[in-house]
Amino acid sequence: MNARRRLLSRMVVLGVLAAPVAAAPFATSATASPAPASKGAAAVADEQFISSNGSVVSAAEFAREAGSSSSAPSYRGTNTPISTVQRRTPSTTGAGGGSAAETPIAPDRRVQITATTSYPNRAVVWITFKTTATSGTSSCTGFMIAPNVVATAGHCVNFGANGGSGFFNKPSFQIFPGRSGSSSPYLCPGNTVAKASQLWTNSTWNSSGAETHDYGAITLSCNIGDTTGYFGWTTSSQAVGNAVDTQGYPGDKPSGTQWDADNCSTSTTSTSFVQCTIQATSSTQMFYRNDTAGGQSGSPLFTVTSSSCTCAIGIHAYGLHGSSPHSTNNHGTRVNTTVANFFSLMRNGGLV
Repeated sequence: MNARRRLLSRMVVLGVLAAPVAAAPFATSATASPAPASKGAAAVADEQFISSNGSVVSAAEFAREAGSSSSAPSYRGTNTPISTVQRRTPSTTGAGGGSAAETPIAPDRRVQITATTSYPNRAVVWITFKTTATSGTSSCTGFMIAPNVVATAGHCVNFGANGGSGFFNKPSFQIFPGRSGSSSPYLCPGNTVAKASQLWTNSTWNSSGAETHDYGAITLSCNIGDTTGYFGWTTSSQAVGNAVDTQGYPGDKPSGTQWDADNCSTSTTSTSFVQCTIQATSSTQMFYRNDTAGGQSGSPLFTVTSSSCTCAIGIHAYGLHGSSPHSTNNHGTRVNTTVANFFSLMRNGGLV
């Protein structure tokens, strides 16, 4: 048993749940496979990371044992092999935040991505699933963060104490990196669709459905990320006014098509491609005016850093609701130190 395996084995605690954490005030207006996440000394909230097999890891304990993670590099992947398999495009309902469903902020400026085999487009995935064995098919978006790990919203893997209990129906999950309509360019060996080995979230989302903790992950049945590449992440580059991009699979567009939402010019006839910017932040959330729709939950909120990392800085999850800044901005979960450690746990093997 190697050191990483021993470390994680010591951190398994079954049945532990964390109390919801109060939101902080708002602030307003590669080619070689990368190493694991970098280590930092930032404090980590006493959260628990949980999986659909019943295992639990303490975030604080993971940080003490492995070192806090503030960033990790991206990886472009090999882009081989590419499948030409055409698959039936199912009718799905985009999973969203109920009355806070993601919103195109008129005028709608989203642009379809047809070159889904280019990076980072191929590392953005379409997720289809059933919440229960007998429910209809829902869809979300996710993004690769490791060879066999997809990051997504918590409400794309777990009920979050909202109309159900615990994790969704794991056998129903299908993951399609770089999907373009009926084309599925990236499949597992044997031309099989990537499936979920485990579903992951945090205990606060699982027990309370708190919007501030809406993040999760899916470990996959094969290392498809070696081909597609994957996103890095960073807890920096998140200041109000900084650029933010997002892309995914909105349910109001043709099924299985990928769309980019970073053109926030005020004119629908403008030929300039103006980056959307972060409008407000809290310790756990990020607010922006990129156009989105239900089904795009779990999309990466990302930027390209000075070190050329295509780095996630957040996870898209919600549209307009409530009071400002929620009422005027789409928003999602910020990659803070705790979320960065969740990603690091996933990249380094999860629970083994």
